[in-house]
Amino acid sequence: MVNSVKNVFSKYAFCAAAGVYAALFCCGVITVSVPRTLRSLIPREAVTELRARIASDPVKTADGRSYRCIVDVSETGGAVKGCRNAVFSSANGRALVYIPTAVIEAQYPGKLYSQLHALRGTDSLPNRTMGLAESGAEFLFSVTPANGRRSDGLPAYTVHQARYIGFETSLRGKIRKLRAVLRLSLKRLLYGWGDAGGLLLALLTGSAEYTGEGVRASFQKAGAAHILALSGMHLSLFSGMADTVIRLIGGKKAASYGAYAAAVLFVWFAGASPSLLRALISATLCAVCRSCGLKPRLPDVLAASFFIQLCAAPESIYNVSFALSYAALAGMATIGRLVQPLVCRCPFIPKKTAVNLSTSFGAQLGAAPVTVVVFKCFAPGGGVASMLVTPLVSVFLTVGLAAAAVSFVCPQLRAPLGGIINLLYTCIIRAVCLCAKIPPLEF
Repeated sequence: MVNSVKNVFSKYAFCAAAGVYAALFCCGVITVSVPRTLRSLIPREAVTELRARIASDPVKTADGRSYRCIVDVSETGGAVKGCRNAVFSSANGRALVYIPTAVIEAQYPGKLYSQLHALRGTDSLPNRTMGLAESGAEFLFSVTPANGRRSDGLPAYTVHQARYIGFETSLRGKIRKLRAVLRLSLKRLLYGWGDAGGLLLALLTGSAEYTGEGVRASFQKAGAAHILALSGMHLSLFSGMADTVIRLIGGKKAASYGAYAAAVLFVWFAGASPSLLRALISATLCAVCRSCGLKPRLPDVLAASFFIQLCAAPESIYNVSFALSYAALAGMATIGRLVQPLVCRCPFIPKKTAVNLSTSFGAQLGAAPVTVVVFKCFAPGGGVASMLVTPLVSVFLTVGLAAAAVSFVCPQLRAPLGGIINLLYTCIIRAVCLCAKIPPLEF
């Protein structure tokens, strides 16, 4: 008995360490410090101006009045006691800023704001250009401390005015600007496809500006909200499509390298959200292990990804998607595998369906504690919704990506392809609404 316990402990010690660390953080026993936090000669509470470069893709807040993003600060300004005029200081490190919606969406299609003229009148934006408010763009912000707002372990500020400066002229700056232009071009293309384009945009880039509140609420009630968040499902689907195409052209070996390159390209374009970064780290670990002739277990890969991501991007742990992603994967690796033999014994359920059902069930139960604490509800039909909606979304993504590529090359086909996309969108929404009829448990 003692030997068996020792064997189990030694086998899962690494996984247990990750679980204990996560539990202690959730209970508030330990905290994670962000090493790249803002450092300046001006006290943080006295800062009124920031010259900074956007370091993460802006995310819209729940009230819809602003966008939240992380910035790399290069200069600060503010009033210091004993000085008559404002003082400026060089700075480095990161801060969290809340930027007005009109500034971020200035170039978005269909987003016209009367506030924008007021912002321009106060010189918030230069008259010659509205600016691309994407990752890599540099701004001069007039700010005040955002007391009481989410900070993710960083000093937080509310932006009142924003002057667009631009992108760096270096190669890195040009690559960042290329990404920003491509993302904006995709938004303009998909905007013409209406609600279907909005859903496709959310699945490809994580931008939910054109996804209606009703659609998001239906996904949440159905227990399928994770489908809208960029995760390993989207990464595996994108790399799988690349693998299929490259395999037909260059063979099996080229396909494996091409699939990984496609995964990296997708993360670069969509943005390294915590859940997507976790998926890329896991894919990298699996690729390295395969090249060394090893077959790693999912719990070990998950635990290793947890600690690597914690070292590479410690601010990720403050994001809800970080907790949901790891909790769901942990549920799949433990609960899903435990219930799989029981579900497979049912004579009325095909084996492949039973495997998918047990996996969805494990992911839902694994993420249940986080869902209950954060959202105060639990959708019991989430497993069924995932099984029903995920295949439809996979087809929707595949067809939508191909349609977008064809539309860029041949704009005349944009309208008929949009009809196909909207037909698939209708099927997805009806399936989601059907699953949403299962009443959630509220706490």
